Amino acid sequence: MVPLNVKLNTAITVFPNPFVNEFTIQQNGKNSSKTAVLTNLQGKKVMSISCVTNFQKINSESLKAGIYFLKMEDGSVFKLIKQ
Repeated sequence: MVPLNVKLNTAITVFPNPFVNEFTIQQNGKNSSKTAVLTNLQGKKVMSISCVTNFQKINSESLKAGIYFLKMEDGSVFKLIKQ
C-alpha cells in the first residue's frame, strides 16, 4: 500500500457545480487568493478573475457549455461544468 498525501483546500468553495450563468467563489480565511484564472479543456485562458471580496460572484453568460478549470492564486484547482 502506498500512502497518498492529499492537501484538501477547505478554505475555498466554488458553487454551484454544474452552473448555468454564474458561479460563486467563497473564500474563508485570512490568506485569501486575490486572483484566479479560468481555462477550458485545452488549457486556453478564457477568463481572468480578480477576487475583491471573500464572496465573489462570477458572470459566465459568455462561456459555452463545457468543462472548465478554475486555478486559484494559491494553487488550488477546481473542475467546473457549465450547462
